[in-house]
Amino acid sequence: MPMLRKLNLHNIFICEELILFATDHMETLESITLTDCYAYDYNGSRPTYLKDLFDELVKANSTRLASFEIHSKHLDDPRKMLGLDYGWAGWDPDFLEQVTKKLKTGAKPFAYGYLDENYGTEYCDFESCQTALLRGDDERSYKRLMAMIASN
Repeated sequence: MPMLRKLNLHNIFICEELILFATDHMETLESITLTDCYAYDYNGSRPTYLKDLFDELVKANSTRLASFEIHSKHLDDPRKMLGLDYGWAGWDPDFLEQVTKKLKTGAKPFAYGYLDENYGTEYCDFESCQTALLRGDDERSYKRLMAMIASN
């Protein structure tokens, strides 16, 4: 196995194979950066949650991993990533109120998306982002990962 030290990924979907690849290289990985990458929980397909990636990285218990960064055009404006700036009337107002309240507590949203099969365009999946934010699993797992990195 090569001595992979840095893993920089752009415009991909998080999947089981990526998680396995990353954990297989945890003995040497020092830095992981995800840019405009999405988890996938759309249309009844087999989902992959960001917590899956975070949890597996923590389980690998690396003493070398010193940096984990997520960059996304959607994270610049969490309200936009969560679809709150569109005000679509079809959404349950109580649900949207819960999402807005959760954001006000400082909760960190994570990007979920899908690929349009007809045009090959990636889209942010607002409802999956909202649901994941309210569940809080991604954020809890992310905090465990960051605590592990801080102790390295």
